[in-house]
Amino acid sequence: ILNFSQWAPDTLYPIWLIIRQILSLMVVFVGLYLGFMYILGKDEKFAKYVPWVIIFALFVNFSYPIARTAIDVSNIVSLNIYASAVGNNAITGTGGAGAGTIIVNRLGLQGLMGRSATAGGSSALLEVNSISGALHVVAFALYAAYIFFMVTGIIVMRTAALVFLTVASPFLLIDSVLPFLGEKAMRIRKIFFEQLIVGPVFMIMLALTMSFLDVFNGPLQAGGSSTATFFNLVMMLIMLHIMITVTKKTAGAIGEYATGAM
Repeated sequence: ILNFSQWAPDTLYPIWLIIRQILSLMVVFVGLYLGFMYILGKDEKFAKYVPWVIIFALFVNFSYPIARTAIDVSNIVSLNIYASAVGNNAITGTGGAGAGTIIVNRLGLQGLMGRSATAGGSSALLEVNSISGALHVVAFALYAAYIFFMVTGIIVMRTAALVFLTVASPFLLIDSVLPFLGEKAMRIRKIFFEQLIVGPVFMIMLALTMSFLDVFNGPLQAGGSSTATFFNLVMMLIMLHIMITVTKKTAGAIGEYATGAM
């Protein structure tokens, strides 16, 4: 999903060109209007808006590479954080376990399920009773799956929003020449910057969660007491909940829509 070139191919560029030409024509008419204002002696309006018209005209012509560069930087940072958390093999797919397997192992799901399903195992869950152990494992596995399902929805919606905003990038500064569109332009910019940072934020939260899970999962691997096991499971679930909450808040309206739809 973070490989943006797959979702935003070069075929988007001609669409952006059409939008750019339309807005460039609008800039010409705005320039003519300001010229008339200058002729009529309204120098204050001319001096106020001409710099913004020039900035907007330049931005319109370079908005596509600017937007693509910002998105690429965001995705590269996200992938580097992800690689540091789970290893480069999770990205390249060459050798070793895949990303899904690494995440499951780091969360301790395979170990929990194996020990709960094995009769006579040494798991603290089995020391309580097999039904309780199975319920603990199922609850944890389902909630972990739910968290990653929600996050996947947020990242997918993020990608869709960034594809659209790449094409519509000339509108990011439309309020500089059309002040009455100020509220809508600010909303578009807010969504754009939210989606830029949601990728790195999620990867940071994922890395922190996996680091904490290594600590919490220790007594589970060593077969600690039932109380310690229950505490570690609760801490795992809390960390996963914090991860989805922070990611959803960072994604803003897109996060709310994605999780609501799913």
